[in-house]
Amino acid sequence: MTKHGHVIEFQHSYLPAQQRDSRERFYKKMIWLVNGLRLKNDRRRFFESDNLFRVPFSVDVFVTRNPERCMPSAWVNCTKPVLFDFEGFAAPEGAPKALEGKLWCLLPGRVDSYAVVVAVSRAWFLDAAWNREQIIPTQAIGWFVHNRLSARHRNYAHDPNFRRRGRRRRRF
Repeated sequence: MTKHGHVIEFQHSYLPAQQRDSRERFYKKMIWLVNGLRLKNDRRRFFESDNLFRVPFSVDVFVTRNPERCMPSAWVNCTKPVLFDFEGFAAPEGAPKALEGKLWCLLPGRVDSYAVVVAVSRAWFLDAAWNREQIIPTQAIGWFVHNRLSARHRNYAHDPNFRRRGRRRRRF
Protein backbone atom coordinates (compact mmCIF):
# COMPACT_ATOMS: atom_id res chain seq x y z
CA MET A 1 0.00 0.00 0.00
CA THR A 2 1.34 3.44 -0.91
CA LYS A 3 1.40 6.41 1.45
CA HIS A 4 -1.61 7.78 -0.47
CA GLY A 5 -3.64 4.63 0.19
CA HIS A 6 -3.29 2.88 -3.19
CA VAL A 7 -2.93 -0.87 -3.21
CA ILE A 8 -0.63 -2.27 -5.89
CA GLU A 9 -1.31 -5.95 -6.32
CA PHE A 10 1.29 -8.03 -8.11
CA GLN A 11 -0.28 -10.98 -9.90
CA HIS A 12 1.50 -13.91 -11.50
CA SER A 13 -0.78 -16.91 -11.17
CA TYR A 14 -4.33 -17.46 -12.36
CA LEU A 15 -6.97 -15.53 -10.42
CA PRO A 16 -10.69 -16.35 -10.79
CA ALA A 17 -12.84 -13.43 -11.97
CA GLN A 18 -14.97 -13.48 -8.79
CA GLN A 19 -11.89 -13.12 -6.59
CA ARG A 20 -10.48 -10.33 -8.78
CA ASP A 21 -13.81 -8.46 -8.64
CA SER A 22 -14.06 -8.82 -4.87
CA ARG A 23 -10.52 -7.43 -4.42
CA GLU A 24 -11.32 -4.46 -6.66
CA ARG A 25 -14.47 -3.71 -4.62
CA PHE A 26 -12.67 -4.16 -1.29
CA TYR A 27 -9.56 -2.06 -2.00
CA LYS A 28 -11.28 0.62 -4.13
CA LYS A 29 -7.99 2.49 -4.86
CA MET A 30 -5.88 -0.16 -6.48
CA ILE A 31 -3.77 -1.06 -9.49
CA TRP A 32 -2.96 -4.48 -10.83
CA LEU A 33 0.58 -5.29 -11.96
CA VAL A 34 0.39 -8.51 -13.97
CA ASN A 35 3.19 -10.71 -15.23
CA GLY A 36 2.85 -10.46 -19.01
CA LEU A 37 4.88 -13.63 -19.51
CA ARG A 38 2.74 -16.00 -17.47
CA LEU A 39 1.13 -17.57 -20.52
CA LYS A 40 3.35 -18.56 -23.40
CA ASN A 41 1.66 -16.51 -26.14
CA ASP A 42 0.63 -13.33 -24.26
CA ARG A 43 3.73 -11.28 -25.11
CA ARG A 44 3.82 -12.37 -28.76
CA ARG A 45 0.10 -11.67 -29.20
CA PHE A 46 0.46 -8.24 -27.61
CA PHE A 47 3.35 -7.09 -29.76
CA GLU A 48 2.01 -8.68 -32.96
CA SER A 49 -1.26 -6.82 -32.66
CA ASP A 50 -1.16 -4.28 -35.49
CA ASN A 51 -4.36 -2.83 -34.08
CA LEU A 52 -2.65 -1.52 -30.94
CA PHE A 53 0.21 0.43 -32.48
CA ARG A 54 -1.77 1.79 -35.41
CA VAL A 55 -3.52 4.62 -33.54
CA PRO A 56 -1.14 6.52 -31.24
CA PHE A 57 -2.56 9.67 -29.68
CA SER A 58 0.69 10.80 -28.19
CA VAL A 59 4.05 9.18 -27.65
CA ASP A 60 2.75 6.65 -25.12
CA VAL A 61 -1.06 6.55 -25.52
CA PHE A 62 -2.73 4.04 -27.83
CA VAL A 63 -6.27 2.88 -28.51
CA THR A 64 -7.75 -0.35 -29.78
CA ARG A 65 -11.30 -1.45 -30.50
CA ASN A 66 -10.50 -5.07 -29.64
CA PRO A 67 -8.37 -5.26 -26.50
CA GLU A 68 -9.02 -9.01 -26.25
CA ARG A 69 -6.94 -9.47 -29.42
CA CYS A 70 -3.82 -8.04 -27.78
CA MET A 71 -4.34 -8.40 -24.02
CA PRO A 72 -4.92 -11.45 -21.85
CA SER A 73 -8.70 -11.82 -21.99
CA ALA A 74 -9.06 -12.43 -18.24
CA TRP A 75 -7.97 -8.84 -17.55
CA VAL A 76 -9.82 -6.93 -20.30
CA ASN A 77 -12.89 -6.00 -18.24
CA CYS A 78 -11.27 -4.95 -14.96
CA THR A 79 -12.61 -1.88 -13.21
CA LYS A 80 -9.10 -0.81 -12.13
CA PRO A 81 -5.98 -0.06 -14.21
CA VAL A 82 -4.00 -3.18 -15.16
CA LEU A 83 -0.29 -2.89 -15.92
CA PHE A 84 1.32 -5.72 -17.88
CA ASP A 85 5.02 -6.32 -17.38
CA PHE A 86 6.82 -8.02 -20.24
CA GLU A 87 10.13 -7.80 -18.31
CA GLY A 88 11.82 -5.26 -20.54
CA PHE A 89 12.05 -7.40 -23.63
CA ALA A 90 12.76 -5.58 -26.85
CA ALA A 91 9.86 -4.05 -28.72
CA PRO A 92 8.95 -5.73 -32.00
CA GLU A 93 10.64 -4.81 -35.26
CA GLY A 94 9.22 -1.60 -36.67
CA ALA A 95 8.02 -0.32 -33.29
CA PRO A 96 9.77 2.78 -31.91
CA LYS A 97 12.72 2.03 -29.62
CA ALA A 98 11.07 4.26 -27.01
CA LEU A 99 8.54 1.48 -26.42
CA GLU A 100 11.17 -0.94 -25.11
CA GLY A 101 11.11 -1.79 -21.43
CA LYS A 102 7.72 -0.23 -20.72
CA LEU A 103 4.86 -1.34 -18.53
CA TRP A 104 1.62 -1.42 -20.54
CA CYS A 105 -1.40 -0.07 -18.68
CA LEU A 106 -4.88 -1.03 -19.85
CA LEU A 107 -7.24 1.59 -18.47
CA PRO A 108 -10.62 0.49 -17.13
CA GLY A 109 -13.73 1.08 -19.23
CA ARG A 110 -13.85 2.42 -22.75
CA VAL A 111 -13.58 5.85 -24.34
CA ASP A 112 -15.95 6.16 -27.30
CA SER A 113 -15.87 2.33 -27.64
CA TYR A 114 -12.04 2.23 -27.65
CA ALA A 115 -9.87 0.61 -25.00
CA VAL A 116 -6.98 2.85 -23.99
CA VAL A 117 -3.47 1.50 -23.42
CA VAL A 118 -0.71 3.64 -21.95
CA ALA A 119 2.99 2.79 -22.01
CA VAL A 120 4.80 3.91 -18.87
CA SER A 121 8.42 3.48 -17.86
CA ARG A 122 9.23 1.54 -14.73
CA ALA A 123 10.95 4.60 -13.25
CA TRP A 124 7.88 6.77 -13.88
CA PHE A 125 5.59 4.17 -12.32
CA LEU A 126 7.74 3.85 -9.20
CA ASP A 127 7.95 7.63 -8.83
CA ALA A 128 4.18 8.00 -9.32
CA ALA A 129 3.41 5.23 -6.82
CA TRP A 130 5.69 6.81 -4.26
CA ASN A 131 4.85 10.50 -4.73
CA ARG A 132 1.49 11.02 -6.42
CA GLU A 133 -2.03 11.03 -5.07
CA GLN A 134 -3.21 9.36 -8.28
CA ILE A 135 -0.75 6.89 -9.80
CA ILE A 136 -2.37 6.56 -13.24
CA PRO A 137 -4.50 9.63 -14.09
CA THR A 138 -7.21 7.58 -15.82
CA GLN A 139 -9.78 10.37 -16.03
CA ALA A 140 -7.32 12.87 -17.51
CA ILE A 141 -6.09 10.35 -20.08
CA GLY A 142 -9.67 9.38 -20.94
CA TRP A 143 -10.60 13.04 -21.38
CA PHE A 144 -7.55 13.57 -23.62
CA VAL A 145 -8.41 10.57 -25.83
CA HIS A 146 -12.10 11.55 -26.00
CA ASN A 147 -11.22 15.08 -27.15
CA ARG A 148 -8.79 13.77 -29.78
CA LEU A 149 -11.38 11.29 -31.07
CA SER A 150 -14.05 13.99 -31.16
CA ALA A 151 -11.73 16.27 -33.13
CA ARG A 152 -11.08 13.50 -35.64
CA HIS A 153 -14.79 12.86 -36.06
CA ARG A 154 -15.49 16.56 -36.55
CA ASN A 155 -12.81 16.75 -39.24
CA TYR A 156 -14.22 13.77 -41.12
CA ALA A 157 -17.89 14.49 -40.65
CA HIS A 158 -19.94 14.67 -43.79
CA ASP A 159 -21.09 18.16 -44.69
CA PRO A 160 -24.82 17.99 -45.59
CA ASN A 161 -24.44 20.96 -47.98
CA PHE A 162 -21.69 19.24 -49.92
CA ARG A 163 -22.69 18.26 -53.44
CA ARG A 164 -20.82 15.74 -55.47
CA ARG A 165 -18.98 17.42 -58.25
CA GLY A 166 -17.93 15.87 -61.50
CA ARG A 167 -20.99 13.69 -61.79
CA ARG A 168 -23.52 14.73 -64.34
CA ARG A 169 -26.75 13.15 -65.24
CA ARG A 170 -26.72 11.38 -68.51
CA ARG A 171 -29.49 12.17 -70.85
CA PHE A 172 -30.78 9.37 -72.94
